[in-house]
Amino acid sequence: MSKNGNSSFMCPWTSNSDKKKKFLIGNLENKGNIEKKLYSLSYSVLDNSTENELFVQKIHNANVYMLEQTYIQWKVLWETHDVRNQCQCIFPMKSIIYLQPLGHFPDFVLRYTFHLGNTEMDLFTLLREFAQIYFLGFDVKICLPLFKDSEHSGIKSRVHSVTGQKQFLSSSFFPFLRKKLPKDGYCILGITWTDLYPAEDLNFSLGESSFQHKSGIFCFGRFEPLLFQAGQPMYDITEVDEGLIWKMLKVTVHETCHLFGLMHCEIYSCLMNNSTSLEEAMMQPIFLCPVCLHKLQKACKFSLHMRYNRLHQFFSVLQDSLPYYKFRDSRDWLMQCLEFITEDERTLL
Repeated sequence: MSKNGNSSFMCPWTSNSDKKKKFLIGNLENKGNIEKKLYSLSYSVLDNSTENELFVQKIHNANVYMLEQTYIQWKVLWETHDVRNQCQCIFPMKSIIYLQPLGHFPDFVLRYTFHLGNTEMDLFTLLREFAQIYFLGFDVKICLPLFKDSEHSGIKSRVHSVTGQKQFLSSSFFPFLRKKLPKDGYCILGITWTDLYPAEDLNFSLGESSFQHKSGIFCFGRFEPLLFQAGQPMYDITEVDEGLIWKMLKVTVHETCHLFGLMHCEIYSCLMNNSTSLEEAMMQPIFLCPVCLHKLQKACKFSLHMRYNRLHQFFSVLQDSLPYYKFRDSRDWLMQCLEFITEDERTLL
């Protein structure tokens, strides 16, 4: 007891350490056991405690107040800008992610089909199926293709001085796509065969998104100037293979996460890492770290166990249909993750 007769006991969140934990990952007190177990793994970035095997840390002894975007910082952004969360009694629910093909695609892309389990699908349908699981709680729909001739669309373009290839300015798509977003749509993500550039003084971008416009754009990544400048031969994409599918799956969900307000992650090796080259982007994980995952879970309101289980099923079937080391590694990581989050429940049985 203190001298004035009041208890000197302090709420756990009042300690400096606990304040940092809460600022990093949010308040976990009312979370279920699975969420607590997974999200509390993030505490190790604040000190030198032992890292876990699921998520690879990029930083240690982090100054949580200097990070680009913690869970709490994202939560403020989300609740401030997303009318869907605050005014559902006035505005209709906007729970559809739209994928919008733009411009010309070669016949080998349009005609490509394969069997995912017992289901035959094309490349765009595969992207939809994956996004439907990744953003569980939202529907994903594919729009009819828009414009064959970009010169009449108001989209700015250039011919790259090194590669000699046409590129679109990615940001010029934002207002255009925003106007195309249906009333029931939360966001819209364009897909183009033509490569992109983010600014006049920059070379290349796989994709770019605007949370403000709820619109984004990504490309197939055909001609990266860095590879050309490094002396590597430059060949156009002439077929849909496993590497291209991996690229498209990864960029689709990365750019869509930006449309949910997630900024680039500097804490873990994570889907939301920034990249300076196509090669670097393809080597980064396709899954979210605990901090980024908590953001997306709040936005989509999915069950962690159900989402991980469905992702595991997806990559298991994909690996059986199109064997590729990235699909195999993703399947195996998901199984490891499922075993970790359900370990306590299995022990009680």
